[in-house]
Amino acid sequence: YPNIRKVVYLDIPPTLYVGSEYLKSIFGLSVKTYSELRNRDGNISFSDNDDLEILCIAPWQIEDLDLDIDYFTNANSFTEMPLEVVKNYVEHIKKYLKQNGQVGLVSYTGNEGITIPSFEIAELFDLKYSHVQESRMIEPGYTEDYFIMPC
Repeated sequence: YPNIRKVVYLDIPPTLYVGSEYLKSIFGLSVKTYSELRNRDGNISFSDNDDLEILCIAPWQIEDLDLDIDYFTNANSFTEMPLEVVKNYVEHIKKYLKQNGQVGLVSYTGNEGITIPSFEIAELFDLKYSHVQESRMIEPGYTEDYFIMPC
């Protein structure tokens, strides 16, 4: 997608390191790693140009972002986090999401009592959404939920 020029990659250590190194192997100097961004308290932002830029941050740096989000996506990790942690992420995302911005969520079901139900996560965003549910081919009995907001 050559039109996507500015990306924030947020992950937990050590996955953040592995993911950042992978991105650097493809996108080179366009990737700004946690090591490069860790001392920018309250001022992690994109350059004011159309160059490709990928900012790799740890969860505690979400509060230091100074940017607007056109599109946010999460695939499966919210369902595995404590509800209070997800609520914190959602509040920050909503703060950065542009007026006409969109959210895409992928979540799975099948671990009742262990994971957060997909619809509960989607409803935290307090946005109108469209929803599709598909069976997982590899894991019978589990389904995958796809949400797009606003629809």
